[in-house]
Order: sequence, then C-alpha cells, then structure tokens
Amino acid sequence: MALDYKNPEDWGKSPLTDRALMLEQIKAETENKNKMQKSDYENVEKILLGAGFSPELVKASREASEKGSNRTSADQAKLDELKAEIIARLKR
Repeated sequence: MALDYKNPEDWGKSPLTDRALMLEQIKAETENKNKMQKSDYENVEKILLGAGFSPELVKASREASEKGSNRTSADQAKLDELKAEIIARLKR
C-alpha cells in the first residue's frame, strides 16, 4: 500500500522521513495539476482553431503558455499577438 502524507498513521512507518512523505505527496499533486493543464491547453487550442485562428499562431501561443514564467520575449510577443487578434474579433 502506498504511503500517504495526509494519513498520520503512515508517518514513521517507512525509512522515509515525514518531510520526504510530504514532498512525495506534493509531487503527485503537481503531476496531476500538470495533466489537467495539458488538457486545458488542448481544449483551448481546439476552440481557437475551430474559430479560424491561424494554426501557426495558436501552436506558438500554446508553446509559450506551457513555458510559464520561462517564456522569452519572443514567446510573449506571440501571446500578445493572439490576445490582440482575439480582442479585435470580440469588437466586431
């Protein structure tokens, strides 16, 4: 049975320290969140492509978004370009 940080009965039952158990739990939660984000990116990408946005722009924007805080100024420019195109379409 897997150890669970949230279950106090698991504390001290393994050579892992309580801190290590907590870190493993955080790691598992982060991986789950990343899977959900990937699904969100895919859904948004489908919506934008279905609305007729440029596939190259949508792809570049997704890649930039997935980089998070590690994106470059060129990545940010692609996100800004897509944002401007979305705003222009909303104003029509």
